[in-house]
Amino acid sequence: MPTKSSALITKYLSKQAQSQLIHELLDSKDFKSLYDILSTLDVDNDLLKENTNHIFAILKETLTSCMSESNENVYDYDAKLNTPINNSINDLINLVTVFPSLINNLMNWACDILVEFITRNSSTLFKKDIYYNFIKPHIPPAPVCSFESLDINVLFHMLERLFLLDESLCVKNKLLDTLLFFLQLSEWEEISQSCSKLMRWRIKTIIGNIDSSVASSETKLDVWKIIEAIYSEHICTETGPPKWIFKAVFLFWLRYLINCSRISCNFIDFLKSDSYWNFIQLGLISSVHEFKKIALSVLKMTFQKLNECDVPLQFSNEYISYPIDDKLQITAWKKFITLYEIIAIDTALNQFEDASSDVLELFGNKNIIHPNWGLLILSSGMKSSMESVRKYTLKLMFAINDKSIFTHNLKDLQTIYIPNMLQASNFVVVSENLTNSILNEDLACPYSDILVNFIVELIQASPSPILSTLFEVLQKQTSGFDPAKIYLTYGIYSALLKSKKSISLEIQHLLFLPNLFRSNCEEKVFKTTWQVLLLKLLLHCPSVNLNNWIEIIAGSIKVHGYEYFQLVAEDFRDYAVVNYGKGDIKETDDIIHQVLTFILFDVTPKFISEAFLLELCKISINTRQFETQYNQLLMSKIRNHEQNYTNASLIFAMNNSGSTATVFTDITWNSIDLKKSIDKKTLFDKVFQYDKFEFFVELYGKISKYSYNQQINDFISFEDINNYYLVIKDCTVSNTLNSKHKDKYYSKLFELLGYYLTVNALTANELTDLIDLLKRNLRDSSGYLSNLKIVAIINYIFSSSYVSNSSKDDQTVQELFNICVEIWDFVSNGRLVLNQSALHLALIDTIYHSTVLSRAFNNVQISKSLLNIGNNFVLSAIPRRSFLPLLSFKLNEFVCNFTEYITVENGSWLLDLALNIFSTDHVEFNIFKIKPVIAKLFDKHLKVYIPGGLYEMVYGPEEVSYKVNIISLVVRLPSVYQNYMMCHVFENDINITKPKKRTDGPENLIRLEKWQLMLLLLPNVELNVLSDVVADKLIGILKNDEPSPLCRICCEWICAYEISRNKGKTRNLKTIQNLLVDHSKPVLVVSATRVCYMAIKSIKSENITNFDFNLLNEFLSYLITNSTSNKPAIRHFSSSLMLSVWPDFQDVITLGDKTLSNTVENLYLNAKKTQIHGQYRTGDANIWDIVKDLNLTSIFGGTLLKVTDHDVPYIRGKTFKKYLTSNYNEAKFMPIGKDEYGLWLGKRDSIKKSLRESKKEIILTSEQNKASPLQTKSGAWETVLNIDNNTDDMRNSDASNKIERSDLIVVASLVDKPPNLGGICRLCDVLGVGLLTVNDIRVKTHPQFKNVAVTADHWMPMEEVRIDNIVQFMKSKKAEGYTLIGLEQTDESIKLDNNYKFPPKSLILLGTEAEGIPGVLLGELDLCLEIKQFGVIRSMNIQTATAVIVYAYTIQNM
Repeated sequence: MPTKSSALITKYLSKQAQSQLIHELLDSKDFKSLYDILSTLDVDNDLLKENTNHIFAILKETLTSCMSESNENVYDYDAKLNTPINNSINDLINLVTVFPSLINNLMNWACDILVEFITRNSSTLFKKDIYYNFIKPHIPPAPVCSFESLDINVLFHMLERLFLLDESLCVKNKLLDTLLFFLQLSEWEEISQSCSKLMRWRIKTIIGNIDSSVASSETKLDVWKIIEAIYSEHICTETGPPKWIFKAVFLFWLRYLINCSRISCNFIDFLKSDSYWNFIQLGLISSVHEFKKIALSVLKMTFQKLNECDVPLQFSNEYISYPIDDKLQITAWKKFITLYEIIAIDTALNQFEDASSDVLELFGNKNIIHPNWGLLILSSGMKSSMESVRKYTLKLMFAINDKSIFTHNLKDLQTIYIPNMLQASNFVVVSENLTNSILNEDLACPYSDILVNFIVELIQASPSPILSTLFEVLQKQTSGFDPAKIYLTYGIYSALLKSKKSISLEIQHLLFLPNLFRSNCEEKVFKTTWQVLLLKLLLHCPSVNLNNWIEIIAGSIKVHGYEYFQLVAEDFRDYAVVNYGKGDIKETDDIIHQVLTFILFDVTPKFISEAFLLELCKISINTRQFETQYNQLLMSKIRNHEQNYTNASLIFAMNNSGSTATVFTDITWNSIDLKKSIDKKTLFDKVFQYDKFEFFVELYGKISKYSYNQQINDFISFEDINNYYLVIKDCTVSNTLNSKHKDKYYSKLFELLGYYLTVNALTANELTDLIDLLKRNLRDSSGYLSNLKIVAIINYIFSSSYVSNSSKDDQTVQELFNICVEIWDFVSNGRLVLNQSALHLALIDTIYHSTVLSRAFNNVQISKSLLNIGNNFVLSAIPRRSFLPLLSFKLNEFVCNFTEYITVENGSWLLDLALNIFSTDHVEFNIFKIKPVIAKLFDKHLKVYIPGGLYEMVYGPEEVSYKVNIISLVVRLPSVYQNYMMCHVFENDINITKPKKRTDGPENLIRLEKWQLMLLLLPNVELNVLSDVVADKLIGILKNDEPSPLCRICCEWICAYEISRNKGKTRNLKTIQNLLVDHSKPVLVVSATRVCYMAIKSIKSENITNFDFNLLNEFLSYLITNSTSNKPAIRHFSSSLMLSVWPDFQDVITLGDKTLSNTVENLYLNAKKTQIHGQYRTGDANIWDIVKDLNLTSIFGGTLLKVTDHDVPYIRGKTFKKYLTSNYNEAKFMPIGKDEYGLWLGKRDSIKKSLRESKKEIILTSEQNKASPLQTKSGAWETVLNIDNNTDDMRNSDASNKIERSDLIVVASLVDKPPNLGGICRLCDVLGVGLLTVNDIRVKTHPQFKNVAVTADHWMPMEEVRIDNIVQFMKSKKAEGYTLIGLEQTDESIKLDNNYKFPPKSLILLGTEAEGIPGVLLGELDLCLEIKQFGVIRSMNIQTATAVIVYAYTIQNM
């Protein structure tokens, strides 16, 4: 086989011999040898031409074999071209370079394949409109031969290799360029990407074709029209073109701008259009990082080409006005691009915050830069992956003064800005005072005020389009965060109110309401508020005709009934009278429309139908004028059993809505003789009719409630009810009803049973049968509605004379109690159903009925069940409201009224349950806290009257009431039980004495609440019990360094109180005094000092005449000594305590020893000099009165807020007064106390400040606006992305980017840790290094590499040099003139200092992190540099060392 040496000999062969040799090599398919010979020979052109066809035939044959789909599936096209069968393809590609005429043949053949491929697959390759309007006219007829079996991607890959081999082979071929341009817009991703790659070599020839002045208008390819069509598709559809087409368009666009010498007329037309600039914006706000960078480069190159235009351009559109002559405009555009890079490319929050005034400047003057570009900055910020950046962008958006700028991009307003505003995480609820308040009135959502104000200003700026956009958002947010859509709707409502009728809703806005009415909210408070808000919007649409208006109101009623309309009916009536007339009313058969017409205008339909009368029963309204019709309807239903009873029971709705209260009276119900009017058998004749049965149950209930006629008593017997049960059971089985309908049937029967019990007394046997019936239903149905009725029946029995508190009824109570327990077990098996809260509350009310509780102290089974179920209720209450207030109320109610049943024996269950209830806190859940805030909005701003307010209507008493109930329970307990409680808690509750974690805030809060309950016991607990607890438990807690300062205060309080009650004559005083001596634990000394001081002060204040002066003198001896302690905490506390000691005891001290008196006075005066008013002091501001402060407000937060700066829960005095029962006797139990806000220690100014800031928008001062030094990370304005610069697989294009790089090469192939390599990559890019080598190029995809490098690997030229190839690589660079330098400490290393000068062509070899540069490589280096060190540590991280040496090179050579 010939070699290169034999090729040299061949040079001396004759032309004939050369021709013969070429033929022989072709016949043997030795293409490699042929290429070696031809590349070294000066072969005659004629000789090459005569062999062209032969070579081309072989090339086609080989390529066809490679492309054949009959080959095995190989998706790595490099591998496919290098299979053993097809290795010769590479040699053939090399031959093309020495046969100039071969390239044209090859390209023409490629065109034939592509034309046939496009023709065959046009329906799936392209969108129909794009193909027929733009592509088909340029596609020639397909060749006769078929290429269907060929894999076209191999062809693309072969062309790529060919162009990569020799760029001069990219000869003009208009058809190939046209086909490749079209295929890069293909719907097939792989085809599009392959053709887009080929564009990098074909771009110059394409530019020649599309910009040619010779081409006719018919044949000329107007690529910009096609791109504009793709843009239009993106605008007109939700998704737009696939992302690979989007990328291909931008890449082509950028390549055109980089490579064209001057822009074409067609391009100029495109450039002047809105589409051009909006398309760029679409790229800039893309979610794909790469697209953003390409689009930014397109924008910058556009400005560059505009400045290079031969003929000055002048145009203006919705995005830009050109030329940009003003320096302010140029500066603004530069700032925009820099800001964009900071926010969207290499996101940095700190730089974003510093540049806030520059961002707002973009919206300041529309003549400088169009607001669209400022909005784009906001869009980019809101699409950031960093939540902090998204939140800061929101703040900036709220700070924009001119809200009309948002009308320039309503789409982004709808899809980006407002949805970001409505994120649940924004709606943070805070307390309006500094305490961790659990009071509804203290809670607020500052963000909601900002949002509402923004929406109002937005609507005021441009009402109609903004309103339509907001309703579009609402429609898409129906399943979103409920408070968010409420506040958005309230913003619309507020804007309408504030406009004073200058802004109103049009019919196109109201058409959104029916869908919004149908959407649901999870919580009743949210649902009521939102639905009323939606209805209130209908009071601001004067231009809408009456019938449309009524139809939309009816839309709400069809979904929700009259529940919400009832609340605003009077407002609608007033509005209708003012804006419409009776003459506008249109006759209709729609019943709801008729009812609304009657409600709003008092206009009755011509024919009063039964359906109208029944519909009218659903709403509370005076129906006196229909008295005759209602009585006739009622009697006809009673007497004629063949009637239709559908909805007939609505006639009894008076007890719900009061709608028929003026129609049916007691006289009506007494006049009905059930025995004569109704045959009981007809209720179940033929087929059971639920509607008919429901009607008679409701009738029976009305008569049993309002009738004085005794005939009701024996109309139905208990046996009848049992029989009815069997009939319903048979019916539900035979009709195969679903569980919901079955439940409805049974519930109506138990409703009848409930009515029966109110007018009939059960015998003992009937009571037994009733219990069996209830148990039976647990097996047959156990549905929500039937269970609700069963629990109501049991509650009625517990409250009636059926059971007494005597032991003879214990068995009955136990059985009924067990039924309730079984129901609870059933409903709590899994997640509690939210809309079944009525049953949950009914169970609490019944299970904890006084009839049950009175037996719990004598019945272990009941007491255990009460504790277990109660703890279950407490656990379920964490995300729910109403459970704890009701449960605590039932317990407190029992203690208030049935104290005689409470015993210590078997009584721990009550104590444990009460403690668990009291120490359960759930207000930290934001979704939990926002409910009362929404309810407050409803009550305050919607002007809808609900007795007690919306919150109380839905949930009952606010959650803080459960704290008050338990407090009331504890102080009302018998004294013997209080003694037991104190001993039981400190003996058995390990957590109160020792926390599980020393730094767990929530746990310490739970512990504090238990300590506070212990303080409640102090006035009544027996002294000997208290002394024992202090001696056995509390002093030990102090000694063990209680970690919670709040719990320690409570412990100190109890200790001081015990000493005070004993007048100092207690063993505990001496024990605590001994703690004053040991200064090894300063916290313990401070606690002991405080206990002694407060106890002695209390003893003196109670009886100064019998005061023991020795107590004070002994304490002062310790205190004076401690004032000079070498422990700062002890010395500071003791000295500053003199601020209180001298004023409190001056009258006593001055009567004694003068030296002592003078010493204390001097210490007082010194402390006075250093006192800092209003700030935390560890002495004078950390004491309280252990007796006077023994009241409810002081115990539950007041004292802690006076002596500490901690954010603790606080219950106000008015809250205690509101929820303590009316018979609460302050003198007997414990005083409520006063709210001493003025004495609270206000240290945390930062908290106040943050709260104020949370309620305000960003306010930028004029000084901030003047100076805004932007940190430009990488010169964004000047730098254009070089999309075709990839050293791995392609050449650098002629249009290289403008980044200036040095000749420096950093060899990091020995570095193996991805984070270090990521940092080195980023460093090298920042400092403009020419090339970085790594051992494995795949490290670029490693997560740890990317975390550090960010995007540097996209810009930094990198090459893979394996460790085994480092020597060979360095030798090749040495041949190019490089100096080989190692970063290593050796005995011959040169110090890196100011004296060393780097050669421009330097190669720096980095060693491994652990061992440095191996010896085998050291021998290849020209020299080694070491970094001069001055500290103790003799090594540094490889990243740091690289930074030092590369920076030293850079400052010398760049």
